[in-house]
Amino acid sequence: MKKARTILFAVVILSVCCELVIGKVIYVDPSASGGTGATWQDAFTQLHAALAVAKAGDVILVAAGTYRPAQQVRTATFTIPSGVVIRGGYAGLAGPDPNARDVGRYRTVLSGDLAGNDVTVADPCQLWTEPSRMENAYNVVTLNNADPSTILDGLVITGGLETRTGNPRLDGGPGGGGGMVINGGNPTILDCSFVSNAGRSGGAILCINAGPRMSRCRFEGNYALTEAGAVVAKAGDLTLEDCQVVGNVAGTDGGGLVNRDSARLSLKGCSIAGNRSSGHGGGIFAHNGTVTIDHCIFAGNKAGANGGAIKIGDAFGAADRLSLNFCTVTGNIARVGVVHWQGALLPPSVSITHCIIWANSDQLTVGARNWSSDPVFANSGHWDQEGRWIDGDYHLKSQAGRWDPAGQTWVQDDVTSPCIDAGDPLLPVGEEPFPNGGIVNIGAYAGTWQASKSYFGNGPCQTILAGDINGDCKVDAMDLQLLALHWLEDHKEKVHLQWLGHSAFKIWTSQVVIYVDPYKISGSPGDATYVLCSHSHGDHYSPGDIAKVAGPGTQLIGPADVISSYGKGIVLTPGQSLDLGAVRLIGVRACNTNKTNHPKANNWLGFVIEIPGKRIYHAGDTDLIDEMKGLGLIDVAMLPVGGTYTMNATEAATATTHIQPRLAIPMHWGTIVGSLADAQTFAQKAACPVQIMSVGQTIEL
Repeated sequence: MKKARTILFAVVILSVCCELVIGKVIYVDPSASGGTGATWQDAFTQLHAALAVAKAGDVILVAAGTYRPAQQVRTATFTIPSGVVIRGGYAGLAGPDPNARDVGRYRTVLSGDLAGNDVTVADPCQLWTEPSRMENAYNVVTLNNADPSTILDGLVITGGLETRTGNPRLDGGPGGGGGMVINGGNPTILDCSFVSNAGRSGGAILCINAGPRMSRCRFEGNYALTEAGAVVAKAGDLTLEDCQVVGNVAGTDGGGLVNRDSARLSLKGCSIAGNRSSGHGGGIFAHNGTVTIDHCIFAGNKAGANGGAIKIGDAFGAADRLSLNFCTVTGNIARVGVVHWQGALLPPSVSITHCIIWANSDQLTVGARNWSSDPVFANSGHWDQEGRWIDGDYHLKSQAGRWDPAGQTWVQDDVTSPCIDAGDPLLPVGEEPFPNGGIVNIGAYAGTWQASKSYFGNGPCQTILAGDINGDCKVDAMDLQLLALHWLEDHKEKVHLQWLGHSAFKIWTSQVVIYVDPYKISGSPGDATYVLCSHSHGDHYSPGDIAKVAGPGTQLIGPADVISSYGKGIVLTPGQSLDLGAVRLIGVRACNTNKTNHPKANNWLGFVIEIPGKRIYHAGDTDLIDEMKGLGLIDVAMLPVGGTYTMNATEAATATTHIQPRLAIPMHWGTIVGSLADAQTFAQKAACPVQIMSVGQTIEL
């Protein structure tokens, strides 16, 4: 009977875990007759009905149509449960195949137009006063503490009008985010459009202490009475990849985007064009935060004050950072400065490299590896007589070949841009097509497959010759020179290690990012490939911190009780190994020998992490144990030194005689137990070199 009960309990636990991981598919289609949502034929006809029954792990498929919140009151909103996936753009029953998906053709629209009477406006500024919009929902979509598995994909979000002040004593509203409010969490937003929304701040989206990741999204024609026509990020991390921020307007600062209150903004492959602000930052305004921009275009943005494209910092903005790499900045207009920062912000606070900065209202003084003369674009944008920005094509002209996005083909021009092959010859050319000169271009398309080709006066090579590095159809001294430049470079994979405090570490290469026991993480990087948790104590297994570092494909690896509690992941036991391609993991027992806090029977873990060229040992919470004698070659060992629950400093020093690592790093000190004095004692007694790290410090192994 006891054995039967044990088996039954295991089956129940397995069923619960599978439910958490797998979930169910829910269908929504206005053409259906209305039912349980189990099939297209039995679909819910309204999205809010599907959201009412959805749970974490469920996927909601939504057919083309316009959907409004359940109630006809301005506070009504689509509240998305954490862990739920919503995918729009399906043909549904009205199409030839209900499962056919095309987000452009089958538009799934979430609308705040409760009365269905919105009038189209010519200028986003009119959204704030247009009578037909006065009864619209304050916020079309709301996400509260949504984890990275919460995905919105292929939706059009429009018609939100957040007129409340954001002062809870007056009206209780967030004061922004007409299209969407994100309160905490790290949701994922893909292929969504935010059009014609308005708010006091963040016309399209207001992010508060959140770390959303947005890819291939479009923000167009949104308005903010104060700051951020499109998106404002406050005290969090906002990542935009391959997004378009076009034609948005702010009444004060940041026509497109605003980053403030220690937030971090990362842009890659984005176009910020034709946005306007009455104050600072036609494209972006940033204050007391970090902005990192790669391979982006800033074109035709306007600011009434400073920073036609970007304004960062003010008189008190010592914490501001700006990195602008491989960008094209053109046609921007401001009273002062195309890219403007306070005089106190100096390198490395501001870094601008490999950028084209040309034909703006005033010219930024640029250093080496930037370009400030005519780059010979395929077609420069311009403002028309009605005050509308007509965007251009910022590919570089080339007689050897230029990508034409309109025709989706390569064309040959009658001139060649001087920005081709003008980059640092020691940098990789990336995905630039051959002939690429062996030297990276400058500007937004440099290093990508759309980079314009190198021209040597003899047309494209018909035959690729062995040894022809630059693609000029001959093997000569120039190829030898390029070869010599790279001859002594270290092409080995770089391994980086960062201490995040307590027992938390980040380890990464260009291929993989690993967090071990993330705890009290600042910000929301959302970049983890794997998260390793040694055991289930709260300072080592913290679901809230896992959510901060996790991205859509992150996998959790740990002992059985951790994986059971989390609901999904990979169980690792002492002595077991996992081959994960870019990394190999070996579970090592971690336990107490003279305490009761970490029993051996729990099968809690330390880890040996084998990453290209390095073997790294994270001991977990453990005493001095025999398993440390059989680890093999260890490059770096992270050992607890705080005592009370683990080894003390002297015992950890003894452990180095068993492990014999090339480098040891003390951990499990400075927070709950242990002090700098313990780390220093360990360093004095250890039988190997020791690195006492400060929180946030990074070393290259």
